[in-house]
Amino acid sequence: MILLLPFVVMEALGGFVLGSGVIIWALLCPLGALMFADRKQAVWWLLTYGFLLVVSGVLEFSGDEENNLPNAVVIAVFVMNVLGPSLVAFFLLQYFSNPKDSAMAQLSGEQERSESLMLNVLPAEIAEELKNTNRTIAQRHEARERFVRRCRWHDLSDGRV
Repeated sequence: MILLLPFVVMEALGGFVLGSGVIIWALLCPLGALMFADRKQAVWWLLTYGFLLVVSGVLEFSGDEENNLPNAVVIAVFVMNVLGPSLVAFFLLQYFSNPKDSAMAQLSGEQERSESLMLNVLPAEIAEELKNTNRTIAQRHEARERFVRRCRWHDLSDGRV
């Protein structure tokens, strides 16, 4: 309905200009599909919108109708028809960007938590070096020695040795 009605009203009023840009309301259909449906459906709605625009453009050249409305009314409705869908699109995008912002804030909090946990386990210099570089700090033999010591400690504490 939101896709076809603006085209019908525009044609009834005499085309793009005489219809005061009412066709712009039809753009809410592919935008709404992008927000609330999957992307395949949104692409289909966008292609349908584009097809109806082309058909309306062809019909624009074939007729020479007037809508008998005062020029001030045509301009006022044109401004409303551009401003209305623009505001709807803006507020919909703003509404859907809020979860992104909260997710980014949560990610930042988790990153701070991760860094504080790393500082609890490692000395500050090593933690800073790990955070700033993309290389391994411990050598293989150091890691092997630590593993062997830890295994021996567990064996000693269990009374196996």
